[in-house]
Amino acid sequence: MMMLDRTLWQLTRAEPARLAGSTVLLVSATASYTVQAWFTAQALAALVDGRAADTVGFLAGIVATALVRLVLGQGHARSASALGMAVRRRLRAELVGAAINRRGLHDTADRTGIARLTLTDGVDGVEVYVSKYVGHLLQVLILCPVLLVAVASLNAPLAAVLAGCLSFAVLAPRLWDRLLKRRGVARWNGYEHLAADFLESLQGMKTLRLLGAVDRTRTRLNGRSDELHRATVATMRASLVDTALVDLAIQTGLVCAAAAAVLAATGVIPAPSAEVYLLLLLSSEVFRPLRELSRQWHAGYLGLSAVAGINALRAGAEPAPRPAASTGQPVNSVRFESVWFGYLPSAPVLRAVSFVLSPGQITALTGASGAGKSTVLDLILGFLTADSGSVSVGGYTPGTGLVSVVSQQSYLFSGTVRDNILSGNPGATDAAVQAAARAAGIHTEILALADGYDTLLAEAGQSLSGGQRQRVSVARALLADRPVLLLDEPTSALNDSLAHDLMHTLRAVAQTKVVLMIAHRTETLAFADRILHLQHGSLTEQSVAARAVAGA
Repeated sequence: MMMLDRTLWQLTRAEPARLAGSTVLLVSATASYTVQAWFTAQALAALVDGRAADTVGFLAGIVATALVRLVLGQGHARSASALGMAVRRRLRAELVGAAINRRGLHDTADRTGIARLTLTDGVDGVEVYVSKYVGHLLQVLILCPVLLVAVASLNAPLAAVLAGCLSFAVLAPRLWDRLLKRRGVARWNGYEHLAADFLESLQGMKTLRLLGAVDRTRTRLNGRSDELHRATVATMRASLVDTALVDLAIQTGLVCAAAAAVLAATGVIPAPSAEVYLLLLLSSEVFRPLRELSRQWHAGYLGLSAVAGINALRAGAEPAPRPAASTGQPVNSVRFESVWFGYLPSAPVLRAVSFVLSPGQITALTGASGAGKSTVLDLILGFLTADSGSVSVGGYTPGTGLVSVVSQQSYLFSGTVRDNILSGNPGATDAAVQAAARAAGIHTEILALADGYDTLLAEAGQSLSGGQRQRVSVARALLADRPVLLLDEPTSALNDSLAHDLMHTLRAVAQTKVVLMIAHRTETLAFADRILHLQHGSLTEQSVAARAVAGA
């Protein structure tokens, strides 16, 4: 019942003003039931004592209290929603940044479906926990002791009994907290594996059909689903025991209160009639915060079960990058100074790599597979942080805001061709979009499509050929108009003629921007003004002429 997790509490208290406002409104709304109980007790006593005329004022008080509670409840709902949304936005931004990390790049346990589940269902679950559960938990801690004091002022022995019942309801379920947590982790793990397998199956459906593996995949997904069902049922069994104990404690307390009221009403314990009614009503109100918390159990558990996935994603995050010292270099230059980097401490990928890139030339980065070429690009993009040495772009910390990228496997989004090109510079004009497409050598082919630039593309651009996707990606990067342009095998999906045209475009771009490309094709390297070669973590500069002879 009292599911307060340290991670979720830290996320919640990072919004102190919203948390305080939401809690005050909730406690005030619930406390209004106590005020209403006083008016109700007085009205009943007036009727029993034959003072019917006096009940009008007390009934008016009941109505006024209900209206005030309605206003407070609406205010709490808005305040709690704002608190949950603020925590959700901050957490999702943090986790998106953590999703790209050095560990994940080479960790086979990291799967896209698991990260997607954490970023969507996991973060949404935290929002529900924060907006619906935390406030009610704080209300139990704040309001229940106050109500017990109120009952004690009327009947101290009964207050002691109610305190015992309340303590049992709160503390007894703690005996199997570890069991509930283990089952929650097992359920979330099952959920993650099902989501990862399902997403992977959708992405690779064509390959699965070609391999004749659809039935086997269906069987595996059914198995994952059964595991999740069993874990969910096991969790629900534990929660039912939790709920049963809480209800037992509440009912025991109410029976004791009813017994005390009967004794007072029969004169065994002398008390005014109004006090008898108030004692009975207050005894019920002592447990109201606990009953409301119990109703939020599922909301709390949804967020609690996501903690393991959130912590796992956070654990892989890179430390915050340090601002690079100003070097006095041009804003569109890239500098590596004695950079060491490794995904594992014992296996450095880059060893004291140093170079400076400036506009006016095309630089090719070569090396065997696994030599660290993509690592160099990720360091420039700010996706990775050097273990030692420094990386700067124009004297600033590396980051995507200064760099345009054309990947070897260019990804296009659902939408029109125009939307995809504009994604790098949403404010660009149609003329600029078409100019970028012409420079990338794709304008004529776009016009030949059914709706030209307004043609809708399939997900991931699958309705285009590989070469067309790559050139749309080049157009997108050119339109972004950033001082640094990185390309990974930009001509790999192009024929010789298109590759030749693209390299001429890059030569023009290189007059004002840093252009660095990973390349292996001899025809592509022939356009390079400078060649940097990575081998065993070390960088050497090769003669363009010597490389051309070697390639020939």
